[in-house]
Amino acid sequence: MIVDEEVAGMASLIEGHDKNYQRIDSGEWKNRSDDYIVHRVAISSKYQGLHLNDTLFACLLTVIETKGFKHVRIDTHPENQRLQHIADKFGFEYRGIIYIEDETVEPERKVYELELG
Repeated sequence: MIVDEEVAGMASLIEGHDKNYQRIDSGEWKNRSDDYIVHRVAISSKYQGLHLNDTLFACLLTVIETKGFKHVRIDTHPENQRLQHIADKFGFEYRGIIYIEDETVEPERKVYELELG
């Protein structure tokens, strides 16, 4: 996301299978499809407080839907209440807990999914 010729935010859209999403604890996926996963959402501290996450998420979902996909997943740290709020605001449903296979970070993640119209 570019604002006044500066990078204000970013996110990664990953199409397809993610092995970390195969096993879900304390819940289940509504849809077994692996269409799209949103990763690494960030807004620069310079632009925080301007509600750019709303714009960024609207754009991400538009890109996904334009490509013909109908299913989106996202995960976040249990402490990341900002992203959890955004997921809820955009209609993502909380589905449970996964544990990612990365020894350099805390492995527990809350996972959400969204079915696009």
